[in-house]
Amino acid sequence: MDKTIIGDLVFLGYDGRKSPITFETMGWTSDILEDAFDRYKSILLDPRSHMEYEMNVTAPEKLMDGANRIDKVVVYVQTYDQTLDMFTSETYSLRVDSPTIVITSQTVYGAVRALETLAQSCHVLKRVSWKKRLGHHHHHHHHHHHHHDEHVFENVIVLNETAIYDSPRFRHRGLMVDTARHFLPIHVLKTHLDAMVMTKMNVLHWHMTDDESFPFVSEEVPELAEAGAFGPAMQYTGDEIEDVIRYARKRGIRVIVEIDSPGHTGSFAKSHPEMMISCGKASDQKGYPSMSPAAEETYDVMWRLFREVARIFPDRALHFGGDEIDDACWKHSSKMKKAGFDTPRAVAYHVERLMEFASTLGKVPVIWGDLFDRLMSDSHHDTMNNNSILPPTTIVQLWTWNKDLSKESDASYWLRALKRITKTHRAILSSPWYINLASKGTESWKEYWSVEPLDFEAGLDQKDMVLGGEAVAWGEHIDATNSITATWPLAAAVGERLWSPESLTDIKSAQSRIDRVHCRMLARVVVKLTHYFRMNSIALKTSLAGCSKRVSIPIGTHRTGPRLCTTTTRTRTCLYSGNGSTRGDDVSTPAVAIAVAGLALSPIVFWSEYTLATTGSGLPPGPGGALGAAEGISYLASVGIVAWSLKTKVQTGSGLPAGPSGLVGAAEGVSYLAVLGGLIAAGVSTLS
Repeated sequence: MDKTIIGDLVFLGYDGRKSPITFETMGWTSDILEDAFDRYKSILLDPRSHMEYEMNVTAPEKLMDGANRIDKVVVYVQTYDQTLDMFTSETYSLRVDSPTIVITSQTVYGAVRALETLAQSCHVLKRVSWKKRLGHHHHHHHHHHHHHDEHVFENVIVLNETAIYDSPRFRHRGLMVDTARHFLPIHVLKTHLDAMVMTKMNVLHWHMTDDESFPFVSEEVPELAEAGAFGPAMQYTGDEIEDVIRYARKRGIRVIVEIDSPGHTGSFAKSHPEMMISCGKASDQKGYPSMSPAAEETYDVMWRLFREVARIFPDRALHFGGDEIDDACWKHSSKMKKAGFDTPRAVAYHVERLMEFASTLGKVPVIWGDLFDRLMSDSHHDTMNNNSILPPTTIVQLWTWNKDLSKESDASYWLRALKRITKTHRAILSSPWYINLASKGTESWKEYWSVEPLDFEAGLDQKDMVLGGEAVAWGEHIDATNSITATWPLAAAVGERLWSPESLTDIKSAQSRIDRVHCRMLARVVVKLTHYFRMNSIALKTSLAGCSKRVSIPIGTHRTGPRLCTTTTRTRTCLYSGNGSTRGDDVSTPAVAIAVAGLALSPIVFWSEYTLATTGSGLPPGPGGALGAAEGISYLASVGIVAWSLKTKVQTGSGLPAGPSGLVGAAEGVSYLAVLGGLIAAGVSTLS
């Protein structure tokens, strides 16, 4: 926030308010704005999407006076241009002053950001009441007051009169999701978009394909997904992708697709072995084959693929990947020797062909930083002038950190790299924001939040070459069951850093905002999924006896990806149906043994009839399921989704032990679980 002035309390609504608020446009209107009005009207007026107001209301009758009532939200959008790209303005002003809230912005997307700020400015008062003044008729004094002796308003939604002028510091504030290591159903992608809106992020980077799978159903080259996807249910059709892009656009979020090559392309080999070089023991990269620049078929297939991808994804930017090229693999290849390719020449040739595609398709290429380093390194300069291979418009995404074990800190390493890249090209920073490497249950978000991307010596014009950054959530250990919880609210710290001014450095104030946005996410994003889960939950066929004592894997569909995991107190073993091997990862889990089912829509925790008996937690038993509530909580605590709160006992009276303070109390944890299971158990307060 740049400037904020706070005044008196005003109210938007309460249970049974006769004339709810209306939305009006003064400037340009559009489907995006109308859609946002529908969305935010229900968020603003739903008491469940707000936290309770923390202050005491000293004069309730004064608050509920008509003079403090908000009647309408007026939005003034100054331009009709609805282009959504890296130059789109998201600046807005928001003025709350009864009886009208006024939003002004240059574009509809600025107005959408303003509506989100408005939604996060609201609180709810569960009950506002005061005694009626007695008139001339003298009432007999009763021992207790009757209800009609007082004015009562329930679920009063309030906010402060305020004036805010707000604009983002960086223009690229992204999240990368990986749908190749594990398939993520469309509803999970949309849930990420919902969470991104709450932290004003504006780019979804979709890492679509990799060694493990190829989920994109291409009409031009259908065999890639037929052979390369994990299964028929784990594919994205053009229509489904367009649905995600529309959903994102309405929320002011660009979708940039990445088709990685020449490494990370093992999934192509299943249908097009002729364009691949198999590596076997010579490989640096887990033995997967690499793409062959020596085969002309490579570029026929890639052109047909990119031509179609460019049509489906309208964004100007297109990510060509290029990370972790497998030198050893190419070095030992007779095909490459025959074509006269050493590795530097092969890399340069491959990139040159891809850059021609970008140019023909009118796209701005994005590449990973290690490919940029290869092209710029001295050993390449004798083969050809590599500077001319990369168009000046190319954007470089920096992901590496300090690999040699010198004394240099990671931060100093990637700041040096940014300085090097921005001498010639625009850059996006990801190195400090690896969501998948966050140590669970720790304060990783504080490290994310404390990053200063422009902390290197350079002129302002060079610093402006840093477009922003991305939180990246690589999918080796992330699937549909934990994608949301592994990413949020962690990524919120990245969103705030990239939006806010450099001068925002008070981590204590950040803590309360991260806490609040987490609670709002539980209330708004997760509850919205409830219906979805309830409609799709699958009756479990396994016996429930002894569930809490040993691991059981309920039988589910294979929709979430290639992996079924069992978790015991010591280790996690995952079966990858992709290549049939079993891998054990040491994940220390203090929870009771748990089974996470590979269910289509993965309700993480089912309430158990045995809850009371097996856990003595005092929580009400729920409909039958695989896991008791207490184990659910300790599982969440162990993976850092729910930290125990000191206030647990006081707030919930659940009889659960108080734990070290943390992000979310146990009661929220339990109801959050219930929501994920699509079942809110009676008697446990929802998101207290």
